[in-house]
Amino acid sequence: MKKIILFVFTMFAIISCEPKKPIEKLQELAEKLVITRLNDPSSYEFISFQEDNYEREIAEQRIVDIKARFKKVEKTANKETILKYNEELASAENMKLPENQMEFKIEYRAKNKFNALIIGSSSVISDENYKLISLTEN
Repeated sequence: MKKIILFVFTMFAIISCEPKKPIEKLQELAEKLVITRLNDPSSYEFISFQEDNYEREIAEQRIVDIKARFKKVEKTANKETILKYNEELASAENMKLPENQMEFKIEYRAKNKFNALIIGSSSVISDENYKLISLTEN
């Protein structure tokens, strides 16, 4: 009887242990990096980790706006104006995050230099396989 109960508990433990998802691994890595940068790492409290498309949307909207402005003056534009719009468009394209990368935002509470509890956030850039590319503090 003891063997049966032990077997059932062992099977339950094995079944309930599911491997971590790639996004969970990315979150853990981001948290570790954030904690190492804090003034008081022991005060770290996790708030949220979510996909953040704000920068991508802003860059895409800027490109649309530039193209719309250029279309209005396209017929009457001289070479200098066309060159200006092309440079502005190239600049906006360079600011855009590549399609194979994703941006996340991690929010947390921690104590600052003055021992005050603040809410901080960092941007996390990863590839499509959730491999960390960069982490920047906001």
